[in-house]
Amino acid sequence: MILPAVDGDASHPLHPTRIMDRPHVLYNARTKKFVMWVKFAGTTAAPGAWETQYMGVATADAIVGPFTLEKTLHPLGMNSGDFDLYQDPRDGKGYIIFERVHTELIVADLTPDFMDVTGFYSSHLPFPGPPLTREAPAFCKVGHRYFLVTSGTTGYNPNPCDYALAPLVHGPWVSQGDPCVGDTKRTTFDSQVSSIFAHPHKKNLFIAIADRWNKDNVADSRYVWLPLEFNGDSLTMRWRDEWRIEDFS
Repeated sequence: MILPAVDGDASHPLHPTRIMDRPHVLYNARTKKFVMWVKFAGTTAAPGAWETQYMGVATADAIVGPFTLEKTLHPLGMNSGDFDLYQDPRDGKGYIIFERVHTELIVADLTPDFMDVTGFYSSHLPFPGPPLTREAPAFCKVGHRYFLVTSGTTGYNPNPCDYALAPLVHGPWVSQGDPCVGDTKRTTFDSQVSSIFAHPHKKNLFIAIADRWNKDNVADSRYVWLPLEFNGDSLTMRWRDEWRIEDFS
């Protein structure tokens, strides 16, 4: 348990009756702190409700925590939903990519300590509302290109994902379509991508972590791994029925 719940105060964002998800963590070399951003939902008037969505920022001295919630915020004064964090390996600069709820995607610069946004941002992929609005952004850089995988907004019903391409972090982002190969149901293999990472010990192995949510049986919900293949400007995503432990060793 790296971010403990807070009992006894139903208005606290970490109270068990409230909603917190999609934690992402960056290491800040300047402060020597691990910085976690999380998405919160709910208001003090109605714990567990979805009237507003916002962010929490927590810190720890070690990746295994314990993390301490330092602050909550609406980045740029916006109602913020699903998000991803990115740190440029060249200069250590941090960015947050988040869904401005049911509106557009925002790319914003983080402050040098990763605890807030600077105020500089760009907006991308605007749509009038669900199901077209993009959510669940998963960001990565391969070679000299930036890739952004997103989901449509259809509640807990999976939909075909899309990937966008850009020459810079702040775009311009251009949609390239559905990268899934063999996804006959066009549901991103019954999942929603939440993060993309490169295997640290295997060359050119990129993996998407995807949330396979079963709204009818929460106990059956799980994460799945989707192999990614990058070839210049193109991205393909495939389903693999079984991973072996040596695939990750």
